[in-house]
Amino acid sequence: MKYDDLRDFLVLLEANKELIKINEIVNWDEEIGAIAQESIALDSAAFICNRIKEHENTLCRRITMNTLGNWKRIAIAMGLPEKTSPREMVLEWRKRHRNLIKPTLVKSGPCKENIILRKDVDLSQFPIPKLHAMDGGRYALTWHIVVTKDPDTGWVNVGTYRGMTLDNQNIGMLLSPFQNWGMHAEKYKKRNLKMPISVAIGVDPVTLMTSTTPYPVGVNEYEVAGAIRKEPLKLVKCETNDLPVPANSEIVFEGEIDLDPSTYRHEGPFGEYPGCYSSFTASPKPVFNVQCISYRNDPIFTSGLIGCGPPLKAADSDLFGAITLSAVTWDQIENNGVPGITDVWFDEDMWGSNVFVSIDKAYYGHPRQVAFAIWGAPSSFVLGKYVVVVDSDIDVHNLKKIWAAIANRTNPSKDILVVPRTGGGTLDPSTHPDIKVKTKRVGRWDRVLIDATWDDTWEERSEWGGLTHPPICLASDKELAMIRMKWKKYGF
Repeated sequence: MKYDDLRDFLVLLEANKELIKINEIVNWDEEIGAIAQESIALDSAAFICNRIKEHENTLCRRITMNTLGNWKRIAIAMGLPEKTSPREMVLEWRKRHRNLIKPTLVKSGPCKENIILRKDVDLSQFPIPKLHAMDGGRYALTWHIVVTKDPDTGWVNVGTYRGMTLDNQNIGMLLSPFQNWGMHAEKYKKRNLKMPISVAIGVDPVTLMTSTTPYPVGVNEYEVAGAIRKEPLKLVKCETNDLPVPANSEIVFEGEIDLDPSTYRHEGPFGEYPGCYSSFTASPKPVFNVQCISYRNDPIFTSGLIGCGPPLKAADSDLFGAITLSAVTWDQIENNGVPGITDVWFDEDMWGSNVFVSIDKAYYGHPRQVAFAIWGAPSSFVLGKYVVVVDSDIDVHNLKKIWAAIANRTNPSKDILVVPRTGGGTLDPSTHPDIKVKTKRVGRWDRVLIDATWDDTWEERSEWGGLTHPPICLASDKELAMIRMKWKKYGF
């Protein structure tokens, strides 16, 4: 990799004309979020704000956003040529994450340059933004990693889960029991113990991308990040617990979460990844009590505009999510023994909801196996509301071609399967708020498979040249080779 940490990555972006330095004073209250939104709308660069209202003299004075906001910046983050296509990125991610690289534990690192303990902890020293007008508060945690440990096995999970600042020492957390850290929390709760937790802000982009990806139970995301970076991550132990965090992090929050519901405080609402609010009602959530903060000299805070929804272009979390979700879902299908997968793609404008899969169709019911392999994964609570399966001659990265396959290769009464009343869609705006309450915030999805492959129950027909479906009316390879040799003679 050409960079070791976030700072190196920002230097790399600037060298590639992909970073804007904003020296105008900006307001943490909505203005930073609006800048991020307009940057996305205009396909503009990542940016770093160097002067933030009310934070000119705090210990943290800078914030960066939109660091992965186009395919070029994601390619740079992965150490690939800047014109690498999204499909090539998916293939490369799959290739690399098969060869896990264990992290290296070091004695100290830049994140230990400054340490604040307990009564001196003060979250107001950080330029935490209020991103949207109707958010419940300033969201400290949108672009970060959360580290927890299984009390039984010692398995370390690294994930990304939102958190709203409640006061100078506490953050309200959205904790789902179906996410990996939620499984850890349930074990601590049964023991009547508080759960140790550490949060690293300002990590390198590959570690952030890995953290947001739904890897299965038992996978250490640090090892995945090492695999993608092709080198071990350097970690340090925290000051108040034994959780490991990246040594080059800009900022580290350490503390614990009390899992007694009587200690919960109201968190939300927040403008989530579908680009809207799933509810305007704040609800009781577990509280992350921050007991230690360590940070680099002149640290850089990070934040993310998680989703812009249908009105605008995809945000950076949508873009890189399309890469990582496609990679892990492709693995999930094949690990279930389903053969013939030629491509998998989650379109960047529909984070997680719609997945498109192309196959070399081998037998009756093959597309249904694909769909149920996706729906059977623990990650399906946020993935695969719609599954569209097409033949391998259809480019799943081109929505127009997918629509053409649906138009020309489906009979709706038999090729569209609806599986009603499954769990999923906690943050989906099409799921009624009352349903979320009744299902204990699991949500309820009717899932859909659209089988847009050729019907394999038809018999061969002579007028189709012995095929079981109408032949394609395109020039032969031989004819194309001939006219290509003469192309310039035609005057093109």
